[in-house]
Amino acid sequence: MLKPLQLFTADVEQLSAKNLAFRFKQPKNKDEINLLANSFNNLITELEQAFILQKTFINNASHELRTPVTRLMMTTELALSKDRDIPHYQQKLKEILTETEKIDHIITALLALAKMDLEITSSQLSTVNLNGLLNKIVEDWQQKHNLEVNLMLQIEANSLVNVLANATLLQIALDNVIGNAFKFSNNRTVTCTITQNDDFNIMTIEDSGLGMSEEIKKEIFKPFYSRSKENGLQGEGIGLYLTAKIIDLFKGDIKIADNMPNGTTFIISLPKL
Repeated sequence: MLKPLQLFTADVEQLSAKNLAFRFKQPKNKDEINLLANSFNNLITELEQAFILQKTFINNASHELRTPVTRLMMTTELALSKDRDIPHYQQKLKEILTETEKIDHIITALLALAKMDLEITSSQLSTVNLNGLLNKIVEDWQQKHNLEVNLMLQIEANSLVNVLANATLLQIALDNVIGNAFKFSNNRTVTCTITQNDDFNIMTIEDSGLGMSEEIKKEIFKPFYSRSKENGLQGEGIGLYLTAKIIDLFKGDIKIADNMPNGTTFIISLPKL
């Protein structure tokens, strides 16, 4: 009688922060040990995800903060290296303020990224109607920003356009893509088309802006990659990274069509219900 419990206890003693990939063996019979092992495995999965998020946050923070902190130190050391006139000190203080503002923006973006990662991992999924959600998004952009999204449905009559998702997170993902489309096309009309194949609902979001090279396509979904500054725009480079993570959570796919230099087309596919 005690042998299964003894084996389970031995497994518990193996568990540590260094081997969170470990999972308890679940007996074939549905007894208390099986239920206990299942509960422990679910808990370990959540702990493992928390450790991954913590590691990701630390890696992103160290990578993104290193450059502005280095510039800040160099500017300060240069200003203190010898006596200078007041205009020179004023110029160096302006440079220090600029770098400090960059650090503040990066910290804000990192915290938003960590918060979003936590929300993604704990999100509850339910049936979401894409047509209804996109109509809401179109209305929001029109009313709040006076910008036009042209929504087109190219599906068979009476077809359901439902997916398994979290409506709030999915709207964040679609808003990020649509927002980028407006940003890089000088707020010209964005077109969103819904189509279907046997397995997927497909959303195509098109703009008539700058287009995107193959090199940029390889980087665009990485955290903190941004084309905004080189084009005189604002952006921290986390929007499309989060979008890709959200779409992946819903077992979907996001890619960019080959349409350089005539604007950019994002293609988002989500499994049909």
